[in-house]
Amino acid sequence: MKKNAILAILAIVSLGFAACGSDGDSTPAGGGGGTTPGATLPEPSYSGKAISVTGITWTSDPADFGRSLPPVKDITLSEDGVLIATVADDAVSEAGKGRSVTPKEAFAKTSSGKARKAEAAPFQYIVGEYTVNSMGGYVIDGVGVLTITGSGKTAAIAIAFTDAEGNFVGTGDLSDYPPYIDCTPFVQNICRRWVIEATDVTVKGTGVDYGHFFTADEGGNGDLYKMAQHIISSGKINIDPNNFKDLGKIDYIQFQRNGRIMYQYNGRRTYYGMWKPMNEDTGLFSWVWDDETMGNDLVNYKGTATFVWYGDRQRALLKLNATVVTADGKSYNGTVQFSLRRYHY
Repeated sequence: MKKNAILAILAIVSLGFAACGSDGDSTPAGGGGGTTPGATLPEPSYSGKAISVTGITWTSDPADFGRSLPPVKDITLSEDGVLIATVADDAVSEAGKGRSVTPKEAFAKTSSGKARKAEAAPFQYIVGEYTVNSMGGYVIDGVGVLTITGSGKTAAIAIAFTDAEGNFVGTGDLSDYPPYIDCTPFVQNICRRWVIEATDVTVKGTGVDYGHFFTADEGGNGDLYKMAQHIISSGKINIDPNNFKDLGKIDYIQFQRNGRIMYQYNGRRTYYGMWKPMNEDTGLFSWVWDDETMGNDLVNYKGTATFVWYGDRQRALLKLNATVVTADGKSYNGTVQFSLRRYHY
């Protein structure tokens, strides 16, 4: 079945995503739902270090470092310690769309010590974690130290590999992805990583009235394939499980203040796109993925959702409005509500 439209020495200059003020972590949140958690959540670890560089041109030759690195067009280092780099569109194979590898894999030396013959990359994103050293450099596990310095909007990028001499260098533009998201309390609180603990799915329409609360054992902790199999076995709606088979479990969902949103699947699939608040009083926002091949019958290519808090300030509900299309082409209205917990708490 065709996948339907269903469901960023460092910039030592102060060029990161603007950090919001924090009221600390002393006021407990009340019970029940809402768009505020009872108090402003503490800032993610690297709020003052987060930065985006776009339009990257590498002036070094990967072959000089014994590597075969596809052209990376942008790099984001998020406020929550995640590095996301995007390969240039024309350098990604059709099968590589939406796929991701770790920085260690992407920047690894070839076995011969020479660059491989240029070919389309079997991945679109490079995703991993970073820390910041005492000199302000971004330490990328298994790779080395990335530094970003700049003047105005122009950035100079350098990677000091742990296993090679010299710096792999390039230039780019310091930039926020449009649309820029104002750093309101709602945005400050939502912009971090979240893990899924359980999922509530409903599908309604002519002749169909399906609803089920999925526990972790049933795949409710983000295993869409396992949930899809359960939905099919109910006999109430026939969706195609093959649309979920190669995704794996959602490791985490991340909102970024530069207007980016990411679902990281099992370390191998990345849904990366844009998000924008629509009504912060109700927690309503919109999203759209970078490519129409991203998305499935539960997490659509684009749509709207709400984000509200419940219980303590560690948890929230993310409710996606979904268009569910069956194997025989019929469309139904659905919702997918993820029970979330903060990744770091």
